[in-house]
Amino acid sequence: MPTHLNDRVPCGLQPVHRRILELLSTGVTDDTIAELLGISRRTLSRHVEATNTRAGSVRRFQMALYAARNGWI
Repeated sequence: MPTHLNDRVPCGLQPVHRRILELLSTGVTDDTIAELLGISRRTLSRHVEATNTRAGSVRRFQMALYAARNGWI
């Protein structure tokens, strides 16, 4: 399982969103992320959507770039 890549937590970013970003950045599938976090795929989708909105992105790739550039992961 991936470790935390950075100890800084951006203001307002929920720990679950940060963990999802970390897992996504390692290439883990949505099914595996949901299982690891003990949530449904639908709940995972809602968290990803919320993080996309916060980053002002449309695609996951854009979200990942934003997260990396702004210290979210």
